[in-house]
Amino acid sequence: MKRIAISFLSLLLALNTSCQEDADRLIRTDLTVEANQLLETSSNWGESLLFAMFKFEDYRQMESEFFPGCPDIQVSDGDRRVVLDFSNKKGCDGDDKTFRSGKIILNFSQKIGFQSFWSMTYENYSYKGFKISGVRNFTFINLLQIGESFENLTIQSEKGLNTVLSGDFSHTPIISNGFLSSLRTIGEMEGKNPAGRSISMTIQSPREEKIQCFLTDEPGLPNSSVEIWEISRTFPQTVSHTLYFESTDPCLVQVEALLSDGRRLQLK
Repeated sequence: MKRIAISFLSLLLALNTSCQEDADRLIRTDLTVEANQLLETSSNWGESLLFAMFKFEDYRQMESEFFPGCPDIQVSDGDRRVVLDFSNKKGCDGDDKTFRSGKIILNFSQKIGFQSFWSMTYENYSYKGFKISGVRNFTFINLLQIGESFENLTIQSEKGLNTVLSGDFSHTPIISNGFLSSLRTIGEMEGKNPAGRSISMTIQSPREEKIQCFLTDEPGLPNSSVEIWEISRTFPQTVSHTLYFESTDPCLVQVEALLSDGRRLQLK
């Protein structure tokens, strides 16, 4: 009888160890997928940001080849509207690594007193397989601050899964020799991820993107930043992941995630 009890206890311990290992594997997989989704969300929000930082007058002088993806640039003086048509590329060779299509529409017509307002709208637009739709609104506050706000910005994956975001940000253009050299950003956004969970992101260390890197074939990631992401679990629980962005070369960005369980994961 004693031998049977010992054998039964050993079996329970083995099963418990096996279940724990299976649970650890499941958690590890889920957190890895989650961290990569957060990186995709960050990239899809950030990849077109600098298009909104050029003035209407800048677009009147720029050629398609200046921008990544070589969009056809259509400038309308009457309503101060700029259309960047990535489905009608001009001057690019066949090796377009940005994988953009559709249109980005910039409307510069709004002005009240000394304050300027403009918007960036996505029309049938996609970036590396993700469809992005919605409107982002910008406000010129002073030479050192541009405000941004948006609601229900939608990012849809190739599998039809949606991430929906609302955000408020403050951008500081860095000017060198009269030209935009980089952009520093602080702020936060929140919304729902593809699993329907509530998510929120706060930029803990300012996001900086250099214009020279934006103009390369593969923009989308900041040269430096720290983002803290919170994801809901069973109410009222949340977990927190932190994304660290760091340039290892002028335009080569390394991304590391500190997962909620304390493990570090190299994402890029």
